[in-house]
Amino acid sequence: MNPNQIFEDFDRKYQGSYVQVAFKDKQPELFQLRRIVSDSTKFPKLELLSDKLGTVILNYNTSARIMFKVPQATYIQCGKDVAFFHRLPERQWKRGVHQNNSRFINPRTHFELSAGRTSFDFTTIREALNPKFSSLTDALSLINNKDYTGVALSRNMAITTSRRGPKVLFYRMSPIGTVKDDGSIYAPNFEMEIANEIK
Repeated sequence: MNPNQIFEDFDRKYQGSYVQVAFKDKQPELFQLRRIVSDSTKFPKLELLSDKLGTVILNYNTSARIMFKVPQATYIQCGKDVAFFHRLPERQWKRGVHQNNSRFINPRTHFELSAGRTSFDFTTIREALNPKFSSLTDALSLINNKDYTGVALSRNMAITTSRRGPKVLFYRMSPIGTVKDDGSIYAPNFEMEIANEIK
């Protein structure tokens, strides 16, 4: 492969992907790789976009550390709702975190089609890279007192409201049981997972 083919292949695989860039002695910032900019120099430049820093152009041989870290499958808190981040194994022709190979899906789509997909943006990617979880007690308080429709309990578990009766407990994207307002859980066959996942 000649150098131009290598850069074209890189551009095809990573264009539009979210990356973390660590500049000298600073915490990594989240960027979207917009494109590779070719000019008369030997190496092309990377055009990156940030919602905080704007557009940044980096030399291809920059000393900044560029990380194409892909988060683990996890629940994330999206404002007053919850979503599950996961990669699509059949769509790996795009590398890194990209909307063509990853999804944020609201678990309530099992019984409310309007819940749908969650937006794929800087905010949700940051949450997936550094998810925050609530205890069951705190989650019930948020749902009952603060109008939350879903709360992330762990990487694998979340609790959501239901139009009919008790709250629904999800393991990954599958409803596994119900939760009453007093915190009692009915989820036969999932006692071990609940003990390991819920605080």
